[in-house]
Amino acid sequence: MNSDFVQYLNRHLRTAGWHAAEMRTGVEIKTKKAAGNFVTQADKKLDVLVGALLAEKIPDCADFSGNSALADGLISQERVEKLPPATALAIAARHRVWYLDPIDGIDNYVKQDGQYVVLLGLVIDRQPVYGWIYAPARDELYFGGPDSGIAHQFSHAGVWRQAASTQPELLAGSRPTDKASPPELLRLIMGSRDRRAYPDLVACLEPARWVKVGSLGLKVMAVIQGEADAYIHVSQQLKFWDAAAPVGLVQAAGLTVCNLEGRPLDFTPHAEAVGEEIFRHRQTVLIGTSQGVAEVRCRLDRG
Repeated sequence: MNSDFVQYLNRHLRTAGWHAAEMRTGVEIKTKKAAGNFVTQADKKLDVLVGALLAEKIPDCADFSGNSALADGLISQERVEKLPPATALAIAARHRVWYLDPIDGIDNYVKQDGQYVVLLGLVIDRQPVYGWIYAPARDELYFGGPDSGIAHQFSHAGVWRQAASTQPELLAGSRPTDKASPPELLRLIMGSRDRRAYPDLVACLEPARWVKVGSLGLKVMAVIQGEADAYIHVSQQLKFWDAAAPVGLVQAAGLTVCNLEGRPLDFTPHAEAVGEEIFRHRQTVLIGTSQGVAEVRCRLDRG
């Protein structure tokens, strides 16, 4: 991918994240059909903003007619809710499709705890290839793909910097020392809803040290940074715009991505569904180091 285009996206995703933070005070919040499933005006404004940024560099990206199989597609929850299913499917069938989640971790955004991110992923031929995760509260960005590995940019003392190495220590095969826990204690991340809903599965994974992190993007960042060995999602509720950026990033980082049975994640839309259900992963998700993923699967098999 062209480095100028990558830097363009880096700059403007950071700006979009700032807008999200600035809009939080007094932003209108609505509850969708499911209890606790929020949507805000910030979601909508950032969706429009990032869509315009992509369209500026990729003009056909703004074409939602579904008629051009050669144009880049852009899919997000906000856009899918406005599109006829046939049009959404036509866009998703394109060679290159961008999946956007303008505020991943909307519950955290509503609570104002800073545990939310902006997600943007590029899927090529139904395979996540590039990903961006920007955390506004930390002013921290991860991005990467097959031709660049993974890069980390962050703010330090008011200066925007890029890490000297694009490969975190984790990727070199080392594990940060954890003096508070035995070295064999597996460090796992699982959403609080999943832990409450699947107590038997959680019991199979013990003993473990459970790492508490907010949004999906931050959970994946924690694995990339070596703060956890694996992230587990059980309820099969992730949408493509939730997973595209994280999966693209962790693949670029050399980490393992699969479901709990060890099969690859499927980014094929469901033609029989409507609305956002077209883009729901009907799979569990397991992301981590090769050792962490293997240990999780071994414990579940024994359980």
